[in-house]
Amino acid sequence: MFYFESDELKIQSWIRKGDAELKKTLENFVTSQQLSQYDAEFKSQIDIYLKGEVSTLRREITALKMSIVSSSEFDNVKRELATLKNEVSALRQAVDSLKAPTPAPEVDTLKNEVSALRQAVDALKAPTPAPEVDTLKNEVSALRQAVDALKAPTPAPEVDTLKNEVSALRKAVDALKAPTPAPEVDTLKNEVSALRKAVDALKAPTPAQSVERLIESPPIEEKFFLPEQQGIFLNNERTKISAQIKQALNVSGIEKYLLSNPSDTSKKFQRLLSNHLREVKKFADKLKLTSLENNELSETVTAKYFKLFQRTIFDNMLVGIRRGLKDSEEFYSGLLDEVNKYLSGCGIYSVNLKSGKKVETEDYENTKPQIVETDDKTLSETINEVERLPYRINYLDKFGEQKFLQYAGVASIYKAV
Repeated sequence: MFYFESDELKIQSWIRKGDAELKKTLENFVTSQQLSQYDAEFKSQIDIYLKGEVSTLRREITALKMSIVSSSEFDNVKRELATLKNEVSALRQAVDSLKAPTPAPEVDTLKNEVSALRQAVDALKAPTPAPEVDTLKNEVSALRQAVDALKAPTPAPEVDTLKNEVSALRKAVDALKAPTPAPEVDTLKNEVSALRKAVDALKAPTPAQSVERLIESPPIEEKFFLPEQQGIFLNNERTKISAQIKQALNVSGIEKYLLSNPSDTSKKFQRLLSNHLREVKKFADKLKLTSLENNELSETVTAKYFKLFQRTIFDNMLVGIRRGLKDSEEFYSGLLDEVNKYLSGCGIYSVNLKSGKKVETEDYENTKPQIVETDDKTLSETINEVERLPYRINYLDKFGEQKFLQYAGVASIYKAV
């Protein structure tokens, strides 16, 4: 392109005019020194505000940590605090990036950024906390309410309901453990029992006669008595323990007796015996001794072994025999003889507890007493009936001393009213 001399003057005029406008524009432009001042003021305000708020919140959260051992709400607070810290970190990075000398391509853009920074500083100067701080404070308030609720001694309604359900279920399980007779038989027995009580009341025996009636014949529990064993069935000899436990699988005497006396009752006892054998075999097959020290073998293994007899043999089979002896002496006596031989061979013995005698302190320790009220003071503190004898087994403790484990018996005791 060619320019004439007259055009040169016009171009110079344009340049002077543009320089003037540029100069005027630059007068309104923020200097780097002013920007640094804004940066310093912005960062100072952020640090002052955040240090105060975060310090206060940390003290509150520390106090709440001391009140609550474990709480999902506290985890939420920790997450909110982590979020707040991340936002503070991001904000500080933004401030640091503003300190960089990178010039903005457009003056208007830089002005907008400075304006935004000023608004942010003004917002931080205001007493209203940031939304994140409000959220955190709300969480702290909720935590305080949770602490107050946890301090209250009253359990939640759900806990009470659950406890009632557990209690009802335990009673139902206890009722199902014993071989329960048909409802018609129970009704008849209750009627017979009521009639007997009515006849006894009409006879009006003297106190002396009442005591004599209790000792007329040997108590039935004597048939269940097993003499005390002096030795240790499962001692600390590691190589012999498995063989000793497998002796509990030898129930041939009981099996032969039940098979030779076929009946519906016999089948019920056969099922109980099968359940017991299954539990013993499972225990013997899964027994691991490698994790046990030599001096704790006897106590640890004996406790698990003795527990195998409690649910099926003690709570069901023996209680069923005890009740059956009232109706069928011949069948139940023969079965009891075989069960007694089996238990003795397994290292188990019983306490010689008898009905008709005055109860002693150790009798309360050895049984789960069931109170029977009576207006006959001579019978007070007398054992009315023994439902099941206490059973024991010996073991060696970690000091090598002989001790015994006991499964408490069940007995009813008279109390004068």
